[in-house]
Amino acid sequence: MKSLERQLERQSVRILLAQRLRRDRAHLIIWIVGIGLLAYASLASVNTTFPSAVSRVGILQVATANPVLLLLRGLPDGISNGGFGFFELFSFLGLLAGFMSTFLVTRHTRAEEETGRAELIGATPASRRAPTLATLILATSANLVLGIIVAAGYLSASGNPQNVANASDPTATGAATATATALQALANSLTSSSPTPSSAVWGSILAGASVAGVGLTSMAVALVVAQLVSTSRGANGLSAAFVGFAYLAAGIGNATGAASPDGTAVAAAWPVWLSPIGWGQQSHPFTRPTGLPLLLDVVAVVGLVALALVVQSSRDVGASLFAARTGRTTARRWLSGPTALAWRLHWPTITGWALGSAALGAIVGTLGPAMLSAVSTDSSITAALKLIAPGDTNDVMKMFISAIFGVAGILAAGSAIQSIIRLRQEEARGTAELVLASAVSRVRYLLGYLVVGSAAVVIVLLAAAIPAALLLSGSGYPDAWQSILLSTVAQLPVALVYLCGLAVVFTLLPRATAAIGWGTLTAGIVFGLYGAVLGLPEWLRNTSPFTHTPVTTGSTTDWTGGVWMLALSLLSALAALALMRRRELQ
Repeated sequence: MKSLERQLERQSVRILLAQRLRRDRAHLIIWIVGIGLLAYASLASVNTTFPSAVSRVGILQVATANPVLLLLRGLPDGISNGGFGFFELFSFLGLLAGFMSTFLVTRHTRAEEETGRAELIGATPASRRAPTLATLILATSANLVLGIIVAAGYLSASGNPQNVANASDPTATGAATATATALQALANSLTSSSPTPSSAVWGSILAGASVAGVGLTSMAVALVVAQLVSTSRGANGLSAAFVGFAYLAAGIGNATGAASPDGTAVAAAWPVWLSPIGWGQQSHPFTRPTGLPLLLDVVAVVGLVALALVVQSSRDVGASLFAARTGRTTARRWLSGPTALAWRLHWPTITGWALGSAALGAIVGTLGPAMLSAVSTDSSITAALKLIAPGDTNDVMKMFISAIFGVAGILAAGSAIQSIIRLRQEEARGTAELVLASAVSRVRYLLGYLVVGSAAVVIVLLAAAIPAALLLSGSGYPDAWQSILLSTVAQLPVALVYLCGLAVVFTLLPRATAAIGWGTLTAGIVFGLYGAVLGLPEWLRNTSPFTHTPVTTGSTTDWTGGVWMLALSLLSALAALALMRRRELQ
């Protein structure tokens, strides 16, 4: 009897796995190939963007002296091609792998239960855990393929990813000659030994395994979260929060670590051990390769998957460990229009984005003074910094405030995108039809979500600005409020472009709203923020709204890009409202 049950379960898992693969094949191809191309481009661009050892030493010395750079970028680990490329982009690759895995798991677990499809599958001979096992196999396979693609990308980007040029830095002229000479001597000592091709192969494999490890751990976390909450939106939010925490914990560990005497590497502090991204960084694939930290991924995955299966076996289909709250019997007086309803539906999501933004602002206010102190007191770091970023220390501080609020702008754009996605979800579930059956017009209904989305953008940006300004001004930085206010205002246009542009997509291609929203945001981040690092052509970088965000680091600010984006946002909003008038519900 039990052998028959096992046979039925295996057959059910095969059928469900084929169904999931067919449903998600396009998404997975985009995710995996995109991340693999990023890995390839990050390493391939090292020789063209930073061709000499001198330039890399200068960059790494600046990074190791600036906690904010360590928080955002990664863990400096030497000047080899592989080590430098790993420092530049691994944290971002891990972030993408985590999001790919969490969204995939939630889509096939909690979302299936929420829509009732899991109950239909449960009415067949398929076992209770067959859908979960099929999802687990698909997500695991996707991450293993991702690891192979990333490893191949690192390996194929160069014949030997460890090689580094030893030429003098052409930018070291005039007053910087003495500093450049010292950097050249240090670079010569760092490149005196030549690694073997076998170490390059092992380093590439370890780098791919590190990215896959982040994805697998995020998959296991999402599997547990799907058992805890009753909605797919809540499951996605909590799982994405874990991925964000992993990025933040690794960044804090790097920022509070100890720099090496030559300033080209950092020994990370203990917070990195709280994060799968930190575990991957501690594998040091291109300098001191070791797979031991990745065993933590294995332990975490096995333990969390076992926990998820145990919890699932003890609950009903559609139920969750944390039950949803019961609603009020009567609505509040202010909840009498479509805009108020949109706010009521979206405020928990806005709160989540705002909390993440507030944490970012608090980190800026805490680490900013340490960064300014390091740059102003260490003459060698200041001289090295002037080779790539001319200006005084106050300008340096403004530069990093602007860089951090670029991340806040990403969070604001994410909250804007999610407000339009929520509008699409209401339409797909049929609840929008109930609202539009009343005296509410289609234009007024869409306008309410645009207002709420705009409010979300402002709230998320202010959530970062207020704690950052309070902490920086309290530490004695005189231009804190002015610099942060300018950086906050500069991020408004780019977030509004994503809000209003996606509203047009919603009216024309409603079923593609989520895919286009998150896809364009990811492309904007890669092209705009990482385009120069990846060596992308200027015309491609200019397609990103982030490229045209006003730069507030100088004595004057050119607001031309921001004004054009505001005008484009207004035109897009008007076009979306006009199209919505004659659009049928889908």
